[in-house]
Amino acid sequence: MNEAAPVLSRFDVATLHPSRRRQAWAEAQHDYFYAVDLSAAPDFARGWVQSVDIAGVRLARYHSDPVAVRRTAPLIARKPEDFYFLPVLLDEGLAFRQRGRQADLARGRFAFVSSLDAYDYDQPKRATFHSLRFSGPAVRERTPHVDDWTAHDFGDHVMVRLFLDFANSFCSHGITIDPAIGHRITAHLLDLLALVISGADQHCDETAVRLAHRQRALQVIEIRFRDPDFSASDIGIALKLSERYLQKIFAEHGETPSGAIRSRRLTEARRLLQTRNLSRASISAIAYAVGFSEPAYFSRAFRAAVGTSPLDYARRG
Repeated sequence: MNEAAPVLSRFDVATLHPSRRRQAWAEAQHDYFYAVDLSAAPDFARGWVQSVDIAGVRLARYHSDPVAVRRTAPLIARKPEDFYFLPVLLDEGLAFRQRGRQADLARGRFAFVSSLDAYDYDQPKRATFHSLRFSGPAVRERTPHVDDWTAHDFGDHVMVRLFLDFANSFCSHGITIDPAIGHRITAHLLDLLALVISGADQHCDETAVRLAHRQRALQVIEIRFRDPDFSASDIGIALKLSERYLQKIFAEHGETPSGAIRSRRLTEARRLLQTRNLSRASISAIAYAVGFSEPAYFSRAFRAAVGTSPLDYARRG
């Protein structure tokens, strides 16, 4: 069966009465990206966006007057959409902040953020940029440690330039791409992103060997986290590495192997809780499904990580 041709969607506040433009632009962010809080000056007048979806990636061209955008914990709790958002600047800059990191971007540089963690960005001047909204699972499949690199300025080197050239071309020509090859192009783009991140890793103090071990450990976690008997010691057994060495590798990223397992279980729990109104699964059933052997411990861990109980989180979804 042939896939449907991509459909271009466009919105422009210029078609609206000036009194409606600021609020309408805030609402458009929900429709084209995901739920955020947006603030702008009372005289906000210019804002347009056009987008097309290609093989799970939303490509957009965006232009607006100055804005400030916040993705807050309450918004995530109500609708925990799982994406990575990456702007490709065409003129003025913006600043990203997430997980205590900040990236001040200009044309020719890039950073990205995760929609599953609170973040904010400021666009102090009128700006135009291309943007890519990637599926979270598709990115993590290639780069399990991707969240270590949110709100990071990747600098200016050949792999960054190659990725940005490809991303810009993809955004510019997306509407004309044959759906039959869209999946292959998207796969190449994700592979390039993974190479950029891996290249940044290898410029850190962490050696390439440790990077490889950590990525393999995260892949083991991805395969086995739903098993309630799975623990940090099982990672070492699977990879033939000592627990002490694994602890050292994860400590360099401010975490532990056990914490990484718990974090992956909680991320999956958020996804299941979001659709609980359809599945009708109990909180206990969800706890067991993601690898927790005790529902009470699951509830405590979830509240500590998310700031609300699993039941309240599900109700907001």
